[in-house]
Amino acid sequence: MEDAIKKQMIYLAAWGVLKKIFNEGKIDISIVEKINKRNAETLVCDYLPIN
Repeated sequence: MEDAIKKQMIYLAAWGVLKKIFNEGKIDISIVEKINKRNAETLVCDYLPIN
């Protein structure tokens, strides 16, 4: 599998988990967005907002 596609899939999986945790009310949106932005930067992927 191409490395860029693999990284995008990892980012989307993490994004889904963060969205689920946020929707359940277990974590504040500011923390979720910080983690999400950091994941996008680390994996060199396009950033998708959680809400």
